Amino acid sequence: MIPLKQYAQSCFKWPPSCRKYLLLIAALAGVILAAGRFGKAAEAAQSRRDMATAQRNRNLLEVGRLSREYTRLLGSKAGVPDRATTFSPIPNEATRLTAEECRRAFTPMLERLEQDAWWTKRPETQDMPYPLRMVASVVEGCLAARRAGCDHPDRLLQAACGAADFLVWAQEQGGKGCFPYPAMRGKAGRQGELAEQGIAKATAQGRLGEVLHNGWFITDDGNGDLQFDNGVAGVAVLRCYEATRDEKYLRSARAAADWATTEPAVRNWNYNSFAVFLLSEMFRCTGERKYLVAAKEKAQLGIYPGQLTEGPQRGRWNDPHNARLVYHYILLRGLATLVAVLPDDDVDLPRAREALVLGLQVRNAEIVRQGAAHPETVLDTLCRIVLALRLASLPPDAGVPAAYDAMVRFASSQSRNGSMPVPPGAWGLMLESLRQPP
Repeated sequence: MIPLKQYAQSCFKWPPSCRKYLLLIAALAGVILAAGRFGKAAEAAQSRRDMATAQRNRNLLEVGRLSREYTRLLGSKAGVPDRATTFSPIPNEATRLTAEECRRAFTPMLERLEQDAWWTKRPETQDMPYPLRMVASVVEGCLAARRAGCDHPDRLLQAACGAADFLVWAQEQGGKGCFPYPAMRGKAGRQGELAEQGIAKATAQGRLGEVLHNGWFITDDGNGDLQFDNGVAGVAVLRCYEATRDEKYLRSARAAADWATTEPAVRNWNYNSFAVFLLSEMFRCTGERKYLVAAKEKAQLGIYPGQLTEGPQRGRWNDPHNARLVYHYILLRGLATLVAVLPDDDVDLPRAREALVLGLQVRNAEIVRQGAAHPETVLDTLCRIVLALRLASLPPDAGVPAAYDAMVRFASSQSRNGSMPVPPGAWGLMLESLRQPP
């Protein structure tokens, strides 16, 4: 076999007429390769469009077929993230917070939240610094810290209710049952760009009144963009109901969950996980089976089909976007919440559990091996799994104890160094989980 470099050099010794034909052949080969790549890209794009149609039609068999076809078209890129994960080393000497440290650990966060509390001012949407997901994190964190026995329980409840009241108010401003997304017009960065693009598109279509109400986006036209905030805010107000038994919070959570049941599953797998998260929690809290039925269908149409069950990336989701570690753990959070509430005799339990374990195995091993990453999501998900007694029976090879310990030691070390490593929700859940017996 002649080395490629030597072969290329020898070509230049050929007569000019031969070199001309060689260059022509090379050019034709390049055109053929480019056409092949373009053809595959076009096929993949069409497959994604067909997937959206099949999901709207609730055609489970077609969704599965199209996902397998999409995996084939991705080839070696299936399950490979389109953005590399940055891992942070965990100091060998890092240890978990002690019980006494846990008791005091949320106070700096609480003081910061009380001082900031921009949500109590009911700002115009263009003046909001963050979307509703951040306010939902305040509710979750304060209530989890209160359950953990942290200092200042009355202040924690007051802060949680203040943030939850803003969520309810925002939901009422939208007027559609879902938790809407603020049109942050004029805001620098991606959020401002998205607002301007959304408004421009709706205006061009003559649909601005359908899309925007009181400065809030109230529809995503079935592409799933609103599922993120609707899911986490719905769970947050549900937690506030469980803490206070104030029916306004249950009505709010119910409206969000009812909206989620009417929305189709979408091709961005992690968006569906937010709906599964909320619907599963609603079933746990109310016992109303319609929410469990809806959660199961969302998982069947919008989570299971995208997970790779064979090959080198087994356990990950097939498209490069959802193959990112942060979205992987969002998907695991939805699955874990569903597995935690499925009855023992439910026919969907084996598949849900298998998907959860498969996903945990592949990514937890990375956390243990390479260090902490995306703690705001990874720690949140692992803490919820630890707190769910039903999930204590997960097999050892799922790697939950080791990954959880690594993330908790990382966050504890960061806290001792004076930084706040995660948002309020994940921090409160970590403190609550540390009260669990080892």
